Amino acid sequence: MNRLSAVMLAKGASNYDPPVPSCKALARHARDFPTTAPSPPTIHGVWVSDRCEIRPGPEFLLRKYRFKRGKFQLHQYYYSGPDCAEPLYGVKAHGTIKLLRPSWIVPGGMEAKYRLHNVSIIPFQERIAKEFWFKVREQCQGVKGHTWKPYRSYQIMNFPPYKKYRLHKHRNIDYDCTQLFNLTFHELQLLRVEVHRQSGRVDKNKISTYPSRYSKSFEEVNLLLGDIHTDRSQRHTYRPSSYQTGLRNSKTKTCQICNGIANSNDYYPPKIDRPKPTKFHLQGDWVSSGCETRQYGQFLTRKLSFLQDGKSWQGQYDFFEDPLCRKGSFSLSVKGTYTRGKVSKVISRSKELNFRLIRLKITPKNKQMVNTLRMYDGHCGVRNAWKINEQQDVTSTGGCDVLGIILPNVEFEILRMVTSERQTLLYVGQWTVNNVPHKNKELRPTSFQQPLVRCSDSAPKVTSNRIEDLLSVDKHSPVFAKFEAIPKSNGALKYQATFWAVFVIVICVIVS
Repeated sequence: MNRLSAVMLAKGASNYDPPVPSCKALARHARDFPTTAPSPPTIHGVWVSDRCEIRPGPEFLLRKYRFKRGKFQLHQYYYSGPDCAEPLYGVKAHGTIKLLRPSWIVPGGMEAKYRLHNVSIIPFQERIAKEFWFKVREQCQGVKGHTWKPYRSYQIMNFPPYKKYRLHKHRNIDYDCTQLFNLTFHELQLLRVEVHRQSGRVDKNKISTYPSRYSKSFEEVNLLLGDIHTDRSQRHTYRPSSYQTGLRNSKTKTCQICNGIANSNDYYPPKIDRPKPTKFHLQGDWVSSGCETRQYGQFLTRKLSFLQDGKSWQGQYDFFEDPLCRKGSFSLSVKGTYTRGKVSKVISRSKELNFRLIRLKITPKNKQMVNTLRMYDGHCGVRNAWKINEQQDVTSTGGCDVLGIILPNVEFEILRMVTSERQTLLYVGQWTVNNVPHKNKELRPTSFQQPLVRCSDSAPKVTSNRIEDLLSVDKHSPVFAKFEAIPKSNGALKYQATFWAVFVIVICVIVS
């Protein structure tokens, strides 16, 4: 038994605090981590979720996608809560996919087209079976049969791939009822495969790995598919412009739940053990675990700091032009205050908070950004003061019009914190795809972006192998800002953003 195991047994796992890595080490790891993205990507294999995913609605689900020789079989399992412990129903889809060309909207991505052949639903509860049956009976004539029952598969979409089947004498052989259930698979229109190379001994039961003469390097492969619209009524017409939570290759050695999800089926849906409640502590520093992505080719890394007074925060957001976050575009340094609200009634163990932005500083990193900022004299700092790598405070001009940031401003958020053996994660609510802020306290986000990792500037030195293992649960990104670059008629770029785009913070507090 190693020292860590002995400590955990002595204190109890529920009272164990995960190790806090150095912020500098995490930032260096996110920037320099050896990552490649083959083009065209190889998507052959089985890809699964590495945690319970939360989509707008909210919807709680786990995914298992299989690709082979241009064909796909998609499995989605939906649950009653954010822990994915109680399954409600499953969705199964078959079809074909063809890679087209590199994306001109999202650098590093690959565009694809797909065709669905059939979609089925498997209810896992009596209540869900009855609810779905009434919905289909009244609104979809193509689906026939008797009352639906749990753990039985019912086809809600059918479009055979071969003409000889469509020439059958039955006229109702082609039908599509997926819209009744807000089911779309447009995420297949944009994809990217990332290969992360690590070194060190692999042991998923330990917190860290250290190099030795017996160490072997290994690869972790992730599949990033296109994002879905935050408004479920618009998902059928939305074309992805960013990525959603990535899927892991089912053979990933460092993923503890991947094998269980890969071995599940439509009649034995995967389940995740409910985490033990933990008292969360917000004060401190939080950073991105990798290069993050936003709509229309925006990439960034973040660092958030919450002060000891329990009401102040500050953040550093570095934006880049490439998916590896190595070619800088501009940086934002922000300060503000926050107030704690009530526990969320929509997503369990989440908290509603209100954030206020009061100060903003901008640092352009290239000539293009300097020229863009100079066009808004008096509405985004002093025109002639903009220079490459020189910071300017734009608080006196009421923010920055070109970035869509108004000072002061208040946003209403929902936040969540999760603690595991390896790390403490901070989640922030996901804003709408079109960057429309929520000004109503009752209309808060119903899903989350990718998490931030707790770190400390005073933490002891951590080796690169230890960092790799600490981040093995969450290797890829998106978590903050929403800056949308739109070409104007004069050739300039207008960055539209909400206060949230500057300000993605996640806070979850357990109410005693």
